[in-house]
Amino acid sequence: LEHFQRVLMVVPDNPQALQGIQHAAILKQLKEGPAVAQLDPTRITALTMLADKMLSKGDPDKARVALVEAMKHAEGPDEKVRRGELILRISRLDAEQGQWPLAFEGYQRLIEMVEVSERGHFILEAAEVLRRIEGTEAALEMLTQQQSEGVLESRLYRQMGAMAHQLGMNSLAA
Repeated sequence: LEHFQRVLMVVPDNPQALQGIQHAAILKQLKEGPAVAQLDPTRITALTMLADKMLSKGDPDKARVALVEAMKHAEGPDEKVRRGELILRISRLDAEQGQWPLAFEGYQRLIEMVEVSERGHFILEAAEVLRRIEGTEAALEMLTQQQSEGVLESRLYRQMGAMAHQLGMNSLAA
């Protein structure tokens, strides 16, 4: 099963891997017999693959629905990383669609749930979304706060300087 999941990470539409995952799930069900439905990581994989397919077909709304459904299945402490990845994908999709408030809700959830050391991966995206909602000053305040909490991103100071310059805060921009 792990092999098939790794293959899908590289080639999302690989029919042999999809069939292998289905086969493994069926065998598992046959061995265990009827039981209480459990959250299924293969379901998360299938839903994220469906989202990718919907995006490739130009249907971001259906892709978002699939990603939100996948996120519902990624609950619990073992799925924290996966849930974060799904929230980030949804936030980016919302931003691409110009749904700035929705996108920022996702980024806020990420800021609250991930370690400071991981925030650098998306903090500039979050700041841009906030800038579009509340303006440059709010985005600069957020970046300043994140920087003071220890967020590291190679372009953070440059972005903060550009924002300060736009606001006429030349002493901060330098």
